[in-house]
Order: sequence, then C-alpha cells, then structure tokens
Amino acid sequence: MTSQYFSKKKAAELRQQFDLKETHQGIGLHRRLQGSAEIYFQCKNGIDALEPNRDVRDQMEAISNATERLTGLLTKLTPDAQSALLKTIGQDEIEMVSISIGAPEATAYEQQRFTLSSGLEFRKTNLPDGSHMNQWYSFEDISASLTHLQSYATQTGKSLSIRTPGRRQKEALRMWILNCAHIWRHFKDERFSVTYHKGEATSSAAIFCVKALQIIDPSILEREVVTAMRSFVSRAKAKKSQEMGG
Repeated sequence: MTSQYFSKKKAAELRQQFDLKETHQGIGLHRRLQGSAEIYFQCKNGIDALEPNRDVRDQMEAISNATERLTGLLTKLTPDAQSALLKTIGQDEIEMVSISIGAPEATAYEQQRFTLSSGLEFRKTNLPDGSHMNQWYSFEDISASLTHLQSYATQTGKSLSIRTPGRRQKEALRMWILNCAHIWRHFKDERFSVTYHKGEATSSAAIFCVKALQIIDPSILEREVVTAMRSFVSRAKAKKSQEMGG
C-alpha cells in the first residue's frame, strides 16, 4: 500500500501560499507532489541508504582475512584434531542416512529439508527411480566453501571504487529538486529560479522546494536542500553550456 505523503489539504495550502495556477492539463498538483514524494523516499531508502564503498571494502577485506585464517587452521590440524572433526562429521552422516530412510514418501525431485541433532541442515532430493540424493557438507566441502568465500570477498572488494563517506550526492534530493522544477514551471509558468543567502532559500521557487519537502521529511535541513539546489543549478548550466558548444 502506497503511503499518503501529501494530503489534499497540504497541497491546497501550497497552491495558495505560492499562487500556483489551477490547470486542467496533465496531472494535478496533489498527484504531482505525491508522486515526487514517493520517488524521494524510494531513493532515500534505496540508493542513498547504501554504505559508502570504503566501508564495504573494509568488510570484504575482513571476511577475506578471516576465511584465509580459518583455511590455514584447517590445513594445520594435527592428526588427532582432524580425526575428531571427521568423527563428528561422520556421526552426522550416519544420522542423515537414518533420517533419509525413515522420511515420508515424496514425489520425484521433491526436496526435503532436515536438521541434524548437531544443528546442521541437509537436503534430500528424491529421484524418479525411487532412490534419493543427500546434499550435505563434507570436510572437503567445508574447506572449499571457505576458499570460495575468500575469493568472492576479495574480488568484490577489488571491484569497488573508493568513495569518501559523506561526500556523495544524495539522489533523493536531486530527484526532488528536479521534480519541483517541473512542478514550478507547470503550475507557476515561471523559470525555476534558485537564489539563497547564508544557507537560506530566498527565491519563491527555492522556498517552495524547501517547504514542500519539509512537509514530508521534517528531518531535512534547509541548508541541505539549498546546497543540493546549488549543485542542481551548476550542473544544469554546465550541461547547457556543453550543448551550446561553449
């Protein structure tokens, strides 16, 4: 169910405060605001909520180092330690066979899941010829899994570029300002002019952008929106200059 970010009353108050025109062309103001709010929160709770790549790389490095240490420990097990570990694995295998034999009948290729007394899980797949196949982890599987995990973590870490936390452009704000610009031009029939002073919006368009956003997200600070609007205007000017060949 979609959240109702803007009530019709709030939309009407914004229309009156900023003298936005009634229009019978296209989508009305309330629906435009509501749609813009949905996009804002999708971005805020989605792409903007992702951790900076530096944090992710640190976590991948930690996993890679930990799995490398575990793999090293496994290869250095004394014969007695390895025997004890294999005995425990063997006990699980005996219990697994016992459970499989006593399991209820199942159709071909149906997969059944069972939990051993050790807490580990295994899967039983029934085959068309009446036999079955048990899937579980042997000593070799455990070692191989650690190697695979280390490889995945290492490759993931290498694939990520470094981004400095706190310096990322917020996509939610960028999309909100873009949509506000469309709304302003459509319902005000004026250029979306952005002026500010000491972190405060001063033009009507900029004030509209701030006030409308603070209705749905009271945690947002005016200076955050103003900073994002400055970037928005700078990028728009740069794009226009590029298109004109300047």
